[in-house]
Amino acid sequence: GVLMLRYLVERIADGEFLELELPIVVSGAGQALCGPGSFSGTVAPDVGGVRDDVGTLLIDPYATFVHEEADGVIRGTWLVTRSELDGSRWTIEGAGFSAFFRGRPYEGEYRGVRVDPVAVARHVVEHAQGFAGADLGVSVVGASTAVVGTDSDEKEAAAQATVDAAKAAVEGAKKALDLARAAAKANPSPANKAAVEARKTESDAADAAKKAADELLSAAKEKARDDGGAWKLLWWDTPDCFQAIEEAFAAAGVEWVEWSGWNADRTQVLKEFRVSARVGRKQTNLSFIEGDNITETVVVEDDADLYANKVVAVGAGEGRDALRVTVAVSDTRRSKPFVLDAKHVTKRASLERLARAELDRRQRRLRVDAIRVDASHSNAERGTFGVGDTILVDAEVGWIGRQRLWQRVAELEWVGLDVCDLMLEDA
Repeated sequence: GVLMLRYLVERIADGEFLELELPIVVSGAGQALCGPGSFSGTVAPDVGGVRDDVGTLLIDPYATFVHEEADGVIRGTWLVTRSELDGSRWTIEGAGFSAFFRGRPYEGEYRGVRVDPVAVARHVVEHAQGFAGADLGVSVVGASTAVVGTDSDEKEAAAQATVDAAKAAVEGAKKALDLARAAAKANPSPANKAAVEARKTESDAADAAKKAADELLSAAKEKARDDGGAWKLLWWDTPDCFQAIEEAFAAAGVEWVEWSGWNADRTQVLKEFRVSARVGRKQTNLSFIEGDNITETVVVEDDADLYANKVVAVGAGEGRDALRVTVAVSDTRRSKPFVLDAKHVTKRASLERLARAELDRRQRRLRVDAIRVDASHSNAERGTFGVGDTILVDAEVGWIGRQRLWQRVAELEWVGLDVCDLMLEDA
């Protein structure tokens, strides 16, 4: 049968499909690992069929989705972010729907104690879409076994309240003792002397209670400083929704990918952040061979500019109080540090994870950054590989001969039905 590729235009506000076969020449329709893919194309000369009844262009940035469907299966969904008319040339750009959460402020107050960080991400996704005109119909699917957030900051607040009460009690007891002493001075009767003794005992007891409360508070403060207390998202810290989602997924130790597909009766396209321990799989029965289904010369490089054997990561905080983590490996190369600026990261564990990932990434020697694949070839047909997969790239490298390198698909971009550009990273 003839393969079918079509582009559908959906109005986000009411889910109505405005166009089922958009006449568009697509230069790239992409998906990425743990992030939004991108889309770009040119609508064939505007012959008037791409306007609605009142003459407005059907595709309005931030108001429409473009879906790509290959043989009845949705292959990607993008939020239109830019539309430009230049004479009869109409170009459209879009970003994967997760980009919608970028730069969007978190406007609530959230304190999570013993929660799955994936549930934190789900909360942020729901929160961001909870405002008028902000619902995209995106959900988070999946869970992790990680648990974050403790009640140590609540305990610190309780200990502080006890200290405040003890302080007030000390002041009260001291006043009572001063009054008793003044009365005894004016009239040193046995009763007044006894009253001074009684008030002194009370004052000593209040002092001892205050001292004990102070010790408890200092221990509680240390514990809260140590483990950070609840997992907090507070509007006055101006958190960015996308960063909050990323940080939660990082704490859960999971990866995610945008997924979109038809619902059961094909009346709407579902959009999900799909969460798993590791996106994709190791593709042992697919081949990616230069001169076979890899259609352009493969560039293999060993670039010292990208290399590092030490990473210094700097997180949130000012001056010497800033969060800071250093990770390093010793190898035969001279020390080559890389400074990772991560001012948005407030949690030490998250910063350490970022630093390790950066170090791993910068440890690579031989790398293939991109390949162009003919997906109509039997080596690896369209639909058999995806973002996150680990694949074997077999290429001829002038100076070292034939190389077979395991690489991971970090991003893919379809150019038409069967040509696919794969952006690769270390496996």
